[in-house]
Amino acid sequence: MTGIADMLQREAADPGASVWVAASAGTGKTKVLTDRVLTLLLGSTPPSRILCLTFTRAAAAEMANRLNRELSRWATVGEASSSRPWRSSWTHAHG
Repeated sequence: MTGIADMLQREAADPGASVWVAASAGTGKTKVLTDRVLTLLLGSTPPSRILCLTFTRAAAAEMANRLNRELSRWATVGEASSSRPWRSSWTHAHG
């Protein structure tokens, strides 16, 4: 990914901003939306307060799968573990 595209993806992943993500297939739209939701959850936003819209059921299912997979990974990491997978999402969204 180019530097500009990287920067735009980071900006779009910031849940503090209201954004419209429109791009070609395979450009990272689902990742951006997933990162936004994960960042909101890290910031203690109740899941019932998060609204994320997609154009297709397939995209919604893919997002749900990615979120569930990532949250499952987080839930199985012990407190004493030096490997904290949520840091990569947090750094990506706030880096």
